[in-house]
Amino acid sequence: MLEELVRFVAREDVLPFYMMLCIAVMVLPMLGLAIWFHRGIGRTEGGRRLMRDHGNAPMRSRSPVHSARQIGQAAAALKAVNAGYYGQTVKSTYKTVWVIVGLWLLANILVWGLPIYGQAINNQSEAEQNSAPATNDTRGGTAKF
Repeated sequence: MLEELVRFVAREDVLPFYMMLCIAVMVLPMLGLAIWFHRGIGRTEGGRRLMRDHGNAPMRSRSPVHSARQIGQAAAALKAVNAGYYGQTVKSTYKTVWVIVGLWLLANILVWGLPIYGQAINNQSEAEQNSAPATNDTRGGTAKF
């Protein structure tokens, strides 16, 4: 059944639309999540405080030491959110974001997995055809099967 689905998606008239679907699944939910998060988080005092604290964090750097410090700051902020420092609304919003990101990741694995699996089937089929021994046919020539 999966091979039939792969063959259907691999058709020249279906593949471009399927790839557009894959790209849409990859981009649109995160765009919507970002808009929803930033609009919703700014409605509460704790959310505004979180965004202010995030804005006061130093800018990105290419220094590994500075990057490690930023990871530590992000972990501390996540710990503060989980402890309820910014309020229950922010804490529940973060939990919702994690669930949505997990579902988004699963959806990406499913939609991108189909063409990857199809490519693996093609590569395996081509390898088997290229390694098949040559046999004589009825006309005296050789043919690969």
